[in-house]
Amino acid sequence: MGQRQSVCIQQLIREMVGDIESQALRSETRNVVDYGGALYINPTAWGLDWHELEAGSEVVVRTFPDAILITREDEDV
Repeated sequence: MGQRQSVCIQQLIREMVGDIESQALRSETRNVVDYGGALYINPTAWGLDWHELEAGSEVVVRTFPDAILITREDEDV
């Protein structure tokens, strides 16, 4: 992978508001799983419910140097 300028999400949150854990609605540890040769991280049921996501919902996944950010990209948010 090449070098690229990018913001560090966790660092940005810490600089803006301090402790990242106190800013999260909920924090859980998840394991990366291998399913048929592909790697996955399962989101929490609580998080899916909070964001009203279900099978087939479209999300955008962005990779940063220190985080993988999953966001909804609809007008209702």
